[in-house]
Amino acid sequence: LPEMAAAPLTRPLHLAISYDEEVGCLGVRPLIAQMRERGVKPLGCFVGEPTGMAVVIGHKGKYGAKVTFRGRACHSALAPTGVNAIEYAARFIERVRLTAEGLSRDGARDDLYDVPHTTGLTALVQGGTALNIVPDRCTVGFEFRAIAADDPRGLAETVLAYARDVLVPEMQARDPACGLTVEPVIDYPGLDIAPDAPLVTVAKRLAGRNGHAKVSYGTEAGLFQSLGDVPSVVIGPGDIARAHKADEYVETAELAECAAFLRRLIAESCA
Repeated sequence: LPEMAAAPLTRPLHLAISYDEEVGCLGVRPLIAQMRERGVKPLGCFVGEPTGMAVVIGHKGKYGAKVTFRGRACHSALAPTGVNAIEYAARFIERVRLTAEGLSRDGARDDLYDVPHTTGLTALVQGGTALNIVPDRCTVGFEFRAIAADDPRGLAETVLAYARDVLVPEMQARDPACGLTVEPVIDYPGLDIAPDAPLVTVAKRLAGRNGHAKVSYGTEAGLFQSLGDVPSVVIGPGDIARAHKADEYVETAELAECAAFLRRLIAESCA
């Protein structure tokens, strides 16, 4: 930053700092809205994520939600008189799994991704009180991560429609008070920028790379592109395989490579 401030820039450089990226890319949304309101239109955006300084031109979009099934509790000795929320949640989980398997087997492909198809899974399950009580509540957290050919929210709506149209009527036939509620948790678009886009060419030149890649994890780049109409590339030091575990780290050599990229960016912005 001191080098940027001291340089005789002919083209401005801006640093965007956001918050709550991990829980749905929340903080960058008002930032992009203010950019649009003020008529700020950058030539491009480099989003810093651990790509090993590879030039990433695409990432998957994601939609995730929590579904809470409301059943009817009773003593487990009288199980048929209750409505088992966990068992209905299990049928929903199975529908998510079958949908994901279908996408893996027959869905669209993009071989630039390490996982070349759209994925879906259940990641959280909470329910039950005791072994001798038919559970009256179970919450399920699920997600879909989609390549550009698929719509993650649309896939989520498909499995939710199964819950509403098949499972809920069965539950309410036994007790009208039963049902489900859906709480959207995370929703962000994917990134897909052309390999020959001007920003991609610039990124490759600054990084000293000829190739490009796509990643399965999400970033704010898709929002800069879709909400702000700002061409975006994901690039930064580190390896995503080291993320979200104990003892995360970035190697000193990787930081040096990133610094070299930024110094070339400063020089180009002075030309």
